[in-house]
Amino acid sequence: MPPRVADLMTERADEFSRLQMLENGKVWAECKAQARSAEATFRYYAAVCETLGAEVTPARGDYLSMTAYEPYGVVVAITPWNSPLTMEAQKVAPALAAGNAVILKPSAVTPVCAAWRI
Repeated sequence: MPPRVADLMTERADEFSRLQMLENGKVWAECKAQARSAEATFRYYAAVCETLGAEVTPARGDYLSMTAYEPYGVVVAITPWNSPLTMEAQKVAPALAAGNAVILKPSAVTPVCAAWRI
């Protein structure tokens, strides 16, 4: 997963912060910190993908033993109203990094932050 999502979140941090502030009522400084945290979460999982490798483990018999990474399939992420940016990033980034499809169900109180339009 390239850090493109994180780059776009950095470019639009003020917009995401403003949306969260208007929807959620948090103060600007906390919204900015949470936007930076969400961006950092996507960067972290992008880096995990770059360093992830398959291993061939020592055989304990007449066979081949290896580690294979496979996605689960579809991940449903349900997020609360109180910290939508960070909670959505903490659920979506690792699921995408693992190769899964994600269905995001945001809180009915703060749905606009989930419509990232990235």
